[in-house]
Amino acid sequence: LRGTAVSVAAAGTLALPIGTAKQSEIIATFMLPKTAATLMVTISDVKPPPTPAEGALSHTHPHTHSPTSNTTVCLVDYIPGAGNVTVGCGGVNDTVPLLPSETTFEIRVYSDATFLEAYFQQGRAAMTVVAGLNGATTLSVGSSVASVGVKATAWPIKGAETTACSKFTLCL
Repeated sequence: LRGTAVSVAAAGTLALPIGTAKQSEIIATFMLPKTAATLMVTISDVKPPPTPAEGALSHTHPHTHSPTSNTTVCLVDYIPGAGNVTVGCGGVNDTVPLLPSETTFEIRVYSDATFLEAYFQQGRAAMTVVAGLNGATTLSVGSSVASVGVKATAWPIKGAETTACSKFTLCL
């Protein structure tokens, strides 16, 4: 059910087609740095401004309104040599054991409009968090340390009914 992949080989935003990131999958693989760093996948959107009926316009400044943003960060707080690292997403935290021989760390996030599923280091920790995603949702990857290498790929998720079959037809 994956759509066309979009990849980056450095920190930045993955340019999925407009409106598709709210239902997507992203896999980010970070090179583990020599210094402590926070490695992040950020899911952001801008909430559309409320309508006048919802109180969007100020009576004193009728043309000023600044849309608000929803941001969820899925991250790992990496410390070189640590046997366990702290991971988190949307306020939910856990720990992930690391082997001394590991040189990369993977964060995989599935988004589906109202929630995110985050998997850390091939599922050693997993969490589901509520997220209000919309057509303005963006995905980005980054680190608190500029020199950290990262490779990320994201795919929009196609609808379940992409064949000639529908919910009213039995497909064999």
